[in-house]
Amino acid sequence: MSLALSGWLTLLLLSRCGVPVAMAMVMTGVAGLALITPGALPEQIGLVLMGTSLNPLIAAIALFSLMGHLCQRAGLADDLYAAIAGRLGHRPGGLALAGVLASGAFGGLCGSSMTTALATSATAYPRMQAEGYRESLATGALASGSAIASLWPPSSTLLLYALVTGTSPYALFTAALVPGLLALAGLCVTVVILVWRDPSAGPALPGLPATLAQTMRSLLTPLVLLVLPMGGLLSRTFSPVEAAALGAAAALLLASWRRRMTPRGLMECLLESVQTTAVLFTFAVGSLWLMAFLAATGLPDWLADTVSAAASPTAAALLVALLTAFALCWLRHPLAEALAGLGLLVPAMTAAGAHPVWLGVLFATWVALGSVLSPGRPVPAVLQRRWPGMSQVALQQGLRPFALSLALLGFWLLACPWLALYLPALRA
Repeated sequence: MSLALSGWLTLLLLSRCGVPVAMAMVMTGVAGLALITPGALPEQIGLVLMGTSLNPLIAAIALFSLMGHLCQRAGLADDLYAAIAGRLGHRPGGLALAGVLASGAFGGLCGSSMTTALATSATAYPRMQAEGYRESLATGALASGSAIASLWPPSSTLLLYALVTGTSPYALFTAALVPGLLALAGLCVTVVILVWRDPSAGPALPGLPATLAQTMRSLLTPLVLLVLPMGGLLSRTFSPVEAAALGAAAALLLASWRRRMTPRGLMECLLESVQTTAVLFTFAVGSLWLMAFLAATGLPDWLADTVSAAASPTAAALLVALLTAFALCWLRHPLAEALAGLGLLVPAMTAAGAHPVWLGVLFATWVALGSVLSPGRPVPAVLQRRWPGMSQVALQQGLRPFALSLALLGFWLLACPWLALYLPALRA
């Protein structure tokens, strides 16, 4: 146990000393395995690298990332926001609602919160500024709406959880539908409440709204590109790789047909997808090595036995989860926090009777909440790099009510696991 705690301290120290978190996980896991099982280290390293490289989910992550960048080039984020804003803009807070809904829909095309934030903010943020929307409302709506990409299919977060834990990606995506819809509804309700309390935060636009027929006509192309691969994936007609390949090919054809794709632009999309996949691959192998190191110390088995023997296994598992979350919050990166904790949380929670699919949805919810609330806050950081003039104070103020909405979703999932497990049970 002392070796496991030393490994965790090493991981935290490395991350705080400026080592990239994914590499800190790799270094800690490999060093720990070298101390415990030096003779088997080369074989363990080879198995993890080969197994992860050949796993089809890595290809799915890469292709969905490529699909997102191609959709951004094709202007689908602009189409989504313009169509929804045309329908809702005449209502108070309508442009902020359009930002949340467009971000949620675009997240269903790429599965990446940061790609979604870049794509939807390009049109939505200047429009809300021009119409006199309060900056805190505009930035909060866009950042939180982009975070939902971690919950929707084809979330790269859920694919990464499936890769590391061996859980079915089909079950995870099906389970995430209801929580994703609840998250989207919660963010919309938050916008309505904020504008009701202060109408000047999101003034209504003059004029008449677009007709429903006009709106649906504008949304036709994005909806087809969303429904075709996702419908095939959720119905298990397509594998994750096939759905991602179909979506990427359709997005490339659309961008070319619209004359928005050049050879240089295609190369940029490919390079961005390779970079994203490389980072997530490093997180995956780092998490697997860290889990192997912790398993070799015996700490996960001890925790599982302790939870099983407790008077209230559920309470004991929640205590382990809280202590683990508190210890890992110092990593200052939500995905790293969630992945580093899997080696302890999965054995402890399953010993208390938790379903791995439910844990996967909680995992994605933690990442979504952390992406707007943790000290690292990758989504707000992306928005600030894209818009250097964005006020950090306004961004922090705007995120609070939306983060509360996402936190409430997490509490509901803890209290009512059937919210995530109902649809997978129907498919079983």
